[in-house]
Amino acid sequence: MATIKTKIRKDQPDANGLCGIIIQYRSGNETPLKHPIGEKIHPSQFDFQKEKVINHSRANEINYIIEQQKKMLQDIVFDLQRKEITPTPKRVKPLIDEFKTQQKVESLIKLNNGTINKKLTKKVSQTPVLAWEEFIELKKNIVSKATLGIYRTTLEHLKSFCINYNKKLNWELFDNDFYNLWNNYFIEDCENQYGDIGLANNTIGKNFKTLKTFLSWSLEKEYHQNLKFKNYKVVQETSDIHPLSEAHLAKLVAFCDDERNEKRLQKVASLFIFLATTGLRFSDGQNLRWSDLFYSGEGDIEQQILRVTTIKTHQKINIPFSKYSMDEIIRNAVDFEKSKLLISEIFKSKKTFFDHGEIRKYFKNNDELSEPLLPQISSVNFNKYIKEVGEICEFNEPITVTRKSGKNIIRKEYKRWEKLASHDCRRTFITLSLAKGMRPETVMSFTGHTSYKTMLRYNRISDKIKINEFQEIWGNTKAHNDDIFGNYKLTIGYTGKEENKETS
Repeated sequence: MATIKTKIRKDQPDANGLCGIIIQYRSGNETPLKHPIGEKIHPSQFDFQKEKVINHSRANEINYIIEQQKKMLQDIVFDLQRKEITPTPKRVKPLIDEFKTQQKVESLIKLNNGTINKKLTKKVSQTPVLAWEEFIELKKNIVSKATLGIYRTTLEHLKSFCINYNKKLNWELFDNDFYNLWNNYFIEDCENQYGDIGLANNTIGKNFKTLKTFLSWSLEKEYHQNLKFKNYKVVQETSDIHPLSEAHLAKLVAFCDDERNEKRLQKVASLFIFLATTGLRFSDGQNLRWSDLFYSGEGDIEQQILRVTTIKTHQKINIPFSKYSMDEIIRNAVDFEKSKLLISEIFKSKKTFFDHGEIRKYFKNNDELSEPLLPQISSVNFNKYIKEVGEICEFNEPITVTRKSGKNIIRKEYKRWEKLASHDCRRTFITLSLAKGMRPETVMSFTGHTSYKTMLRYNRISDKIKINEFQEIWGNTKAHNDDIFGNYKLTIGYTGKEENKETS
């Protein structure tokens, strides 16, 4: 039976007592294959039972390299077995280099004499691809799943670029010319979500931002010495925002109230209304539990609040309820007691209030208290179904979506429902809140935004509101102090009397 184990060469310590780490492959009675990974440690820094490096400043990094090298050997063995070839150590050994060249697993990079500082030769132990995988592995519990998805997408773009332009994916790739070449790749070779060739400048900028983040991290790890990436520009342009109006929301409420509509669409419309009247991101709405609901201690039912720790930014935010959001919670209330207790009984408007301690009496245990507060649905299905709702509600207003791809400006006409998606919930909340007079800093306290500049892109008040507000300030004579204006007289400058004297 074949075995793959991690060992250290205690029989070959160097002058400092450090021993090389190897991946040992054994099959049958043949001499085992001992594959070095290029790292040395002291025997006291190795857990022989778990086959892992411990008590070392680079323990996580070295353990990651070990796992990658073991995976490489496992894939080689599997390929031989699939071809019905016995995977003996003698057959496996020559396939290691071949496996590396086929990019099934990235290997240690080969250093060219004089191209990299010799002091870094011991530090540089990974290609960009292997380093990127390590980067994702280390970040997986720090950043959101969406951010990890962006990291992976950017890596795939790099691989595709190298194939299209016949480039090697090494640290020397990121030179002064790379910026223009990769930009051209996004504009000329990439297909966007609408099936058109050419990504929008904001999307291109997001990929460059991710790349610079990775290259800065790998520079700190001393995997390369290339500083040219610091000159890469991250383009960010203001994107189109098409929030819904109050009339749209009223139609959605009516849609939810109409029992003739499909339940799946009613739930999606209800979820949209809730998010559009609280300002929560879709991911945060899906993460809400009954245990997140609190009573602020005073006032009527509107003083119930949600205590939320956002998934994307880890901010702690208190979200007040309005009649609209509370109605949608009650609409989707779960019957935990099999019809013996409706959750809506908890919300006896203007009669019964509760705090976190009291709400527990309505639930059998903590598992019930941890049940989702809102309907659960994937973002893909939500974006698909909400378009169905928008079409039924006749959101047919024409909108123009403008995007820039390089120097080209691309405009497309859509009906409003065709572009309806989860991000419109939050945009609707922000835009309507600002239009109704809520201060930007107050809106930011609910949405978690930290940049006032970000708020400005939502502050697109309609012409009607602007004209009415202007006339209220300047068109209404009662708004001015007529006594001051009436008593004011010019004491210097041109007057009609002086003109009359000269002309008489």
